[in-house]
Amino acid sequence: MIVLDASIMVAWLLNEPAQASRPQLTSILSQETMLVPAHWSAEIGNALLVNCRRGRITMSEIQIMLEDLATFAISPQPAIETEHFGSIIRFAENHGLTFYDAIYVKLADETGSSLATLDDDMRVAAKNLGVAVLPD
Repeated sequence: MIVLDASIMVAWLLNEPAQASRPQLTSILSQETMLVPAHWSAEIGNALLVNCRRGRITMSEIQIMLEDLATFAISPQPAIETEHFGSIIRFAENHGLTFYDAIYVKLADETGSSLATLDDDMRVAAKNLGVAVLPD
């Protein structure tokens, strides 16, 4: 399994130049089921909205992107219960991550999954934990 950070999906949807080429991103996205934390959909939705408001994409293009998004095997995980906030905050602090990003790295570590991200801080934290990181 792969834990999919929003940075990968946003780069792919917007066809942005990234640390990985579009074929590399497509290869990652077309692999087995991808796990995403509950807040992932809000990150994706907000990125599309912000890019629409900035005039980079249109509402019609967003509709096509959402149809493309629906073709991937994405498994949203349950929301983090408040009693787990403290451990995630400590994890985030120990690894120099935001709370949001720590959830991705922690999910990959706990499930033995690879982490697909373009975020440098997340990549470093994951590698320090022995989590495989995509793209290479």
